[in-house]
Amino acid sequence: MEYIDLYSRDGALLRRHVPRDASRAPGECYRHVHVLLFDRAGNCLLQLRSMKKKFFPGEWGVTGGGVQSGETSREAGVREVREELGLTVPEDALRLIGSRLDETVGGALLDVYAVRLDFSESDCRLLDGEVDAVRLLPYGEFVEMVCQRQDAVYRGILEKAGKIMLPEKNYTDLNAETIGSWVRSGWEWGRPVDHETCERARAGEWSVLLSPTIPVPKDWFGELRGKKLLGLASGGGQQMPLFAIAGADCTLLDYCPEQLESDQMVAEREGLTLNIVRGDMTRRLPFEDASFDIIFHPVSNCYIEDVQHVWNECFRVLRPGGRLLAGLDNGMNFVFDEEGVLRHRLPYNPLKDPALLEESLKKGEGVQFSHGIEEQIGGQLKAGFRLLDLYSDIDPFGWSQKYNLPAYWVTLAEKEVNSEE
Repeated sequence: MEYIDLYSRDGALLRRHVPRDASRAPGECYRHVHVLLFDRAGNCLLQLRSMKKKFFPGEWGVTGGGVQSGETSREAGVREVREELGLTVPEDALRLIGSRLDETVGGALLDVYAVRLDFSESDCRLLDGEVDAVRLLPYGEFVEMVCQRQDAVYRGILEKAGKIMLPEKNYTDLNAETIGSWVRSGWEWGRPVDHETCERARAGEWSVLLSPTIPVPKDWFGELRGKKLLGLASGGGQQMPLFAIAGADCTLLDYCPEQLESDQMVAEREGLTLNIVRGDMTRRLPFEDASFDIIFHPVSNCYIEDVQHVWNECFRVLRPGGRLLAGLDNGMNFVFDEEGVLRHRLPYNPLKDPALLEESLKKGEGVQFSHGIEEQIGGQLKAGFRLLDLYSDIDPFGWSQKYNLPAYWVTLAEKEVNSEE
């Protein structure tokens, strides 16, 4: 039998516990918890209460439930998320947004927590008899759905959660703006190829980079003519036009408009066809399963927090036998400054360090992240790829060149023909 602790209306513990369904004297309350689950894109999860539930069956609502005797509301939040959705939430990740006395559920002291997780609807394992379905909604829609039978106090708590959990701009938007400013200032990786380079490519003389100094071996590509090739975060007008000249059917996805404009300019100048898509690689890629033969991914996932998502999406959109060519920052650029002086310890993640975030934005560096070998190469293996080849490269400036220490890895991986989707 499940027991609950009793409290006074002002939150004082009465040091008495009773069965959950037992009657309570006037003024006696129990503690209840709600957990707002945000995904990486800022959507929030709604769950459909089972028709078997005693209270509010068949209604969409927030994850949560009653706090059991002897546990804290934070512990209850962790338990409810695990039991109802099969998701694991670290207890210290739950952020208390607000509390209130809720008369709609029988006089409960309600604590509302919020947490951001890397998850999707398909990751949820629903508990039979508790939850029948889940939906991820943009936060504004979520609030309107939840507040249909709630008062202004509860709406205020949810609106506060949005202000706390959702930045005015997503960090990927900040990075797109930052890179755009670099391009306008003449950034090396935003300068498109000239007509003479394209003419040499038409004669079969071309090379491309996944890292700063070493051209990618041509045998990594195989025959390009007729291949469907995705340039993932590969804008700037430097690679995709050359692949198109070599006969590939090219699609470019990048989130920086200035980088896309460079490719569009070269395509129009050279009479090339490129499918150009503005897209954020932290989200599901806007392509069907098994759409491409090759993915070309220059150093760029240092601008996103979750690398595993990218590797999973690459595996999904590649055909069996398809190849992933990736340039990878190994993290050392975040440790040293250009003079070789130690700057920061790893991992480097401004989203978890407000002072570091402020420093990065003031310096015009955007929001960048270090990723170790477990994420960069191990993550490809975890997604299902087979590693075929790799090499390292230096940064041509500063400490890396001075000491001939690699700052980048470049990998060639394959989705095996017998890979299960």
